[in-house]
Amino acid sequence: MKKLTTLALLSMFAVSTIHGKEKAEKSEVPCRSLTEANYLVGQDEEIVDGKVCKKVSKPTALHSQATTQQETPAAQPEPRPLGRRNASIAEVFAGYSYLNFDTQGLAGRLSLNGWEASAAFNLNRWIGAEADFSGHYKGDCGGAAGLTCKDLSFMAGPRLTYRQNRITAFAHGLFGGDNGTLAYSGVSVSDTPFCLAAGGGVDVAVANHISLRVLQADYLMTRHLNTAGVPHQNNIRASAGIVFTFGGTGTSRSASGSPRQLVPGQASNTSEAALLGVAGYPTEDGYKVTSIRPGSPAERISLKPGDVITEIDGKSIHSAREIESAIAANPSGTVTVTGYTHRVGAGQVLLMREVNVR
Repeated sequence: MKKLTTLALLSMFAVSTIHGKEKAEKSEVPCRSLTEANYLVGQDEEIVDGKVCKKVSKPTALHSQATTQQETPAAQPEPRPLGRRNASIAEVFAGYSYLNFDTQGLAGRLSLNGWEASAAFNLNRWIGAEADFSGHYKGDCGGAAGLTCKDLSFMAGPRLTYRQNRITAFAHGLFGGDNGTLAYSGVSVSDTPFCLAAGGGVDVAVANHISLRVLQADYLMTRHLNTAGVPHQNNIRASAGIVFTFGGTGTSRSASGSPRQLVPGQASNTSEAALLGVAGYPTEDGYKVTSIRPGSPAERISLKPGDVITEIDGKSIHSAREIESAIAANPSGTVTVTGYTHRVGAGQVLLMREVNVR
């Protein structure tokens, strides 16, 4: 009887220990709040009791390989939420400027060299406001020894912008004043009439937050010597230089104004690009990353869930298969990944990084 009682107690203890271990293992599954997860659910995660948790059961190697090689063809473009601001950023430009000044036949057209600086704030992807300042100078003006010409302008106005990956093209209309000064032997005369400028330019991104303004060209109308019967001057201004961009205020939000959550239906459309080490799904802008494989090339260039890959080596990207094809087409193994990050509070920031994938 004692032996039976002992065996029964041992059996109950063993069952209790195993049950306790299973419960402990289940409780050790790491979980994060939706806020900590930036409202994104990775391919190996699931929503449990309002939290994002790692899945307990891992997919088999055969399943992972099949997912890598074959995408779900039914993937749909990500819908654009209301109120989305894709490029709400500030830009500061500084560079060289050339002014071809019209003297209305008094001394022929003059060539002046100088500088231009401007600051722009984009209210949304298309519309912004700009303030512009420039200065141009010439010695022995009009062929007269010792005569110095100086022109300083200050203007502001609206700006329209078109953005496509690394290229930014803009057009603006500016209004303000233009100070013209003639100086000779310590004596100077000047006036500051109304002026306006109409034109635009093209910027090319070369690094995060840095672009080159390849060319900006403007028609600049001034009204110097208007009191002397001279109607106005038709001038041409051309500039080039460097542009610094700063993080914006726009965020990707739903119609209610709250951050967008990745729904389970989107996770079902995910596919993996094994060579780069990312999983994600197609959107109309590119390939949206949902998870990063530890130690992968994607992790080495600091890609994060929520980033969007738009190009690899200049080839447009919208799917995992296109990522694999672009990498395979590069014999060197070092590719340039272009895209943007658009996390809450950061706005849209350009990503352009090189990484070796072999």
